Amino acid sequence: MGHNKAYLFGGVYDEEHGEDDLTSTFYNDLYMLDMEQNTPTWRLISVKEQPNKLDSEVAQCSVNSETPTPRSHSGLAFKHNTLFVYGGIVEKGSKSLTLSDFYSLDIKKLKKWNVICSDDILKTVNSDCSSDDSMSTDDSSESDESDSSSSDGQMDTD
Repeated sequence: MGHNKAYLFGGVYDEEHGEDDLTSTFYNDLYMLDMEQNTPTWRLISVKEQPNKLDSEVAQCSVNSETPTPRSHSGLAFKHNTLFVYGGIVEKGSKSLTLSDFYSLDIKKLKKWNVICSDDILKTVNSDCSSDDSMSTDDSSESDESDSSSSDGQMDTD
């Protein structure tokens, strides 16, 4: 395997619906940029039974525990044909959660993700899935709260 490859995991797509209305969809796709060809080419890497994305229309509680959950800003490292993914950020409502889980994937075999270190915060995110969306967020509720400030110009705080 050549050394002219770069990997990208996850990401987020923010869609604005108005001035204070933002919906975020997080992904757990794995892409490889192959720079060994004359023209650099992006390729989607498929791992056995890996879901491509998690959004509000997908059952939130059926996330495979061995596949990294959708996230943005994760750290990647590569050594001896093994890709490592560490942490990242997800959103729950108007809160950003920092992950500290750690995964590995054998790039030659592409059979399954291995959990090196799990993160308890993911259990919290996934356990609340029946009450609201855990990986697709809508910040419009945040703007509703700011509209309910008192008449003297002070905002209520928690």
